[in-house]
Amino acid sequence: MSTRSTEMSSEAKAVLASWAADKVKALEFGIRVALDEWQILTLAVEHRWGGQDSKLRAQYLYEDLCDWFTKAKQTIKCHQVEDLLFEVMQDDFQVEAEDGSVERTSNLLLQLRKDVLSAKFDGLLALWKRHKKREGKKIQVIAQAEADKVDPNLLEQIDEEHKAYLPNTSAPTLQNSTSLS
Repeated sequence: MSTRSTEMSSEAKAVLASWAADKVKALEFGIRVALDEWQILTLAVEHRWGGQDSKLRAQYLYEDLCDWFTKAKQTIKCHQVEDLLFEVMQDDFQVEAEDGSVERTSNLLLQLRKDVLSAKFDGLLALWKRHKKREGKKIQVIAQAEADKVDPNLLEQIDEEHKAYLPNTSAPTLQNSTSLS
């Protein structure tokens, strides 16, 4: 935890304690907020550039990243994350993301993973604070899709498409919810 914990609100202290107790949930939260703050993805979902199932496609990206980041046995390289983000934006949302945001988002995601693995939560806490300030002002686009409104065949197709993007992580390394490696 941070040395500034005495200056923090009781809510922030509770959040930090929960992250220290469950690194997987901490990382999942960081991934969700990082994707929610990624402007090009937000625009793609809000404007349905991926069709009526844009929220679902974004949700699958989130789930893929969570699975990959928590199960990877080998080092995840920045270019691998960038490749995934570029492919998802192009294939799922027909967006050529050439604004540098893919690289920034990839770096943020990998830094969050590294920090969480090291039980350093300052960056995640800063992300949490920004997220709290934004709540209520902006619709979160990475939300649970309503499966009853989506064609089940489409769900299978999207799921298969996303599996092709990810490196093989056949054997999970998670032994319990407090460890990522």
